[in-house]
Amino acid sequence: MTQYRFFVFLITMIFIPVIFAQENRPVLNFTDENGLRQGSWRKADENGKTVYTGQFRDDKPFGEFRYFYPNGRTRAVMIFEEDGITAQATFFHQNGRKQSEGKYHDQKKEDLWRFYNDSGTLISEEFYRNDLKHGLSQSFYPNGRLLEEQHFADGVKQGTWKQFHPSGALKHEVQFENGLMQGQAAYYYANGSLFMAGNYHLGLKHGEWVRFGSEGNIEAKEQWEHGILLGDQQ
Repeated sequence: MTQYRFFVFLITMIFIPVIFAQENRPVLNFTDENGLRQGSWRKADENGKTVYTGQFRDDKPFGEFRYFYPNGRTRAVMIFEEDGITAQATFFHQNGRKQSEGKYHDQKKEDLWRFYNDSGTLISEEFYRNDLKHGLSQSFYPNGRLLEEQHFADGVKQGTWKQFHPSGALKHEVQFENGLMQGQAAYYYANGSLFMAGNYHLGLKHGEWVRFGSEGNIEAKEQWEHGILLGDQQ
């Protein structure tokens, strides 16, 4: 009898911690009685591969969410703020190098975003508002020198658009108004001397355009009217 009681006691001591451990184990993909997601979640595709892992509180994401490529490598990491709609995001190329980084608000890009090639080199910086380019946008050569800068207002080009030669010298400077080239434009040789200059009207060449040789001599003059060449003088 004593041995039997000891055996029952031993079995109880073994299995009770297991039962409690199972009861206290975090539940994945839990939805409460109000239909709100709570706690840790893992979404899988039709093949059972993980699409993302993260946490919800009253159906709002919080903390770190991690998204995956089909091969299991990390596609993106998002860190959510307490409001559940603002997140700092970092995306990755398949080789693991950073692809882009910036802020989302209500699933829309906001403020400064940086983009990188698959070697990890910065290739552009862009400002966004409500998922549209807004403000200064810049792109860069692989050596880090400025390639291009332009300005946007709610996704539409506005103001000065500049491009640069690999040496850093100005390549062209054009004005934009409501998404169309408008006003004076100038194009330059790599040595900095003027190559061509004229005006645009509603995105079309208009008026006199002058082309220069590399030594500064005038090579040709052209007359344009709303994108139609009327004549030239060599």
